[in-house]
Amino acid sequence: MARPRKDAVVEGVALTPAKAPEAFANVEAKLLAIPKDSVLVIESDVSAAVTTVLAALPKLRELRDAVATELPQHPAHYIDELEEIAHAAWFADILANHSGDSEAGKALIDEATTLREGLLIGAEALAFRGLMDKEQVAAIRRGQGDLDAAKDIVTLAQLFAAAWPQVAAKTAVEKKELERAAKLGPELMFALAAKKQATKKGSKEPSEIRARAFTLLVTAYEATRRAVTYLRWAEGDADTVAPPISKKKAPRKAKGEAEAGVEAVAHTNGAAPVAEEAASAEA
Repeated sequence: MARPRKDAVVEGVALTPAKAPEAFANVEAKLLAIPKDSVLVIESDVSAAVTTVLAALPKLRELRDAVATELPQHPAHYIDELEEIAHAAWFADILANHSGDSEAGKALIDEATTLREGLLIGAEALAFRGLMDKEQVAAIRRGQGDLDAAKDIVTLAQLFAAAWPQVAAKTAVEKKELERAAKLGPELMFALAAKKQATKKGSKEPSEIRARAFTLLVTAYEATRRAVTYLRWAEGDADTVAPPISKKKAPRKAKGEAEAGVEAVAHTNGAAPVAEEAASAEA
């Protein structure tokens, strides 16, 4: 049986924002198919729950074959799906946090547009002197629209960061601007995605989508934790291998645990087609 080594230092799976929109699109049909009376009330921080799951994932993957062999009726497929579900839950949480505030979204767009122009002027000056790639900078200049502004400031921040030792003393661009661009770009992308999600035909409220995504995450992870408890019973380290999401117990449903409802849709066919990204439409 595969066992995690007690002395091994295993890094968790990194949260990758670029994966989140596609992950959300892939599981959206499953979220919408969860029966309403099976949706959990969120009693813990979604971002913290995602972090817990991703940190445990490498050790859970080590146990995947043992789960399938020793517990053949157990949904071992959850271990394969946890990374995608976690990214989807994180994205749903971001969408909920950004929804309903048009003024905040406009402020992000205005800031990104101004920051893009300043960074781009600095990059063009450096490219003219051969210190940055002229074609790459020219391609950024051709970008249009709010989504391009979000992507462009991230790309510009990366360009400056890579060349910083050579250009720091030759540009008016400041390091704090690059740090802000690296954070502002993804934030604006998610704000645009939230706007698109909110206007989508038949779309549910962002807060409900977040609750459904959290329900799927809890269902998959808790099912996996039960398997780990069985496999690691003698060692007594199940909570170390797969720590609980929260000390609070998830509420039980009158018609059975949430898993009963979610398990029925865990293999729902026809998941929503993956768009370029959830934020790929113009705001």
